[in-house]
Amino acid sequence: MAISEAVPGNQRLHVPIVGWLGGNNLVLLYRQQRADGAFSAVRRILAPDNCEAQLLPCKALGTSYTISLTKLQKLRSQADSLYFFGTDPKTDIFAFCIQLYYSWIPKDGDAELEGMSPRDVFLLKGSTMFPALRSVMDEMPQDTVVSWVNLVEWPAVSWDNWDGVATLTGDSAHCMSIYRGEGVNHGIIDGCVLAGALKRAADSLATPKQAVQDYEAEMRLRRKEAVDVSH
Repeated sequence: MAISEAVPGNQRLHVPIVGWLGGNNLVLLYRQQRADGAFSAVRRILAPDNCEAQLLPCKALGTSYTISLTKLQKLRSQADSLYFFGTDPKTDIFAFCIQLYYSWIPKDGDAELEGMSPRDVFLLKGSTMFPALRSVMDEMPQDTVVSWVNLVEWPAVSWDNWDGVATLTGDSAHCMSIYRGEGVNHGIIDGCVLAGALKRAADSLATPKQAVQDYEAEMRLRRKEAVDVSH
């Protein structure tokens, strides 16, 4: 179920109605939270004057491809566990996908890269990596696609939540670079804090508007530090 709510600029926002069982009463809350990424379309509506993510002054290449369990085990035996994330299956029926990124600050010497394919640039730049990781790059399948990556961030600014009707979470609220690996963590925290705030509203301990404001106040303090130290 959803309602269509008028928003500034003669636009309309289709907002899902969320049912929450508070005590013995079913409370219907119609709040819109969006986590639609670094280039959030909803952010363009809520913060039209400062919605653009800012491109960081660096070059970056990225790729991903499937590797065998044997190669994964070899890499894990040679590299720090902080290089790995996700689950740790006990069987060999899973396909393991490795993601590799390489970034650098452009310099005058980068002129030699002109005309080279992204794959060739990636292998050239990666030749200085430590042996365990470089061996994985050297074994990259010939048909692997390497792409240029735009690293962006969105500085800590405010947006109009239309009196608590709409808000942002995840990368749409605090887009940061990948170097510290904290973007997903903060997205999860956003969800937990917002859920707790809406639960208080469902229990009549706060209005829905105050619940959204409380979430945003906590998140803005947390995200400012996270964005500032992420690169």
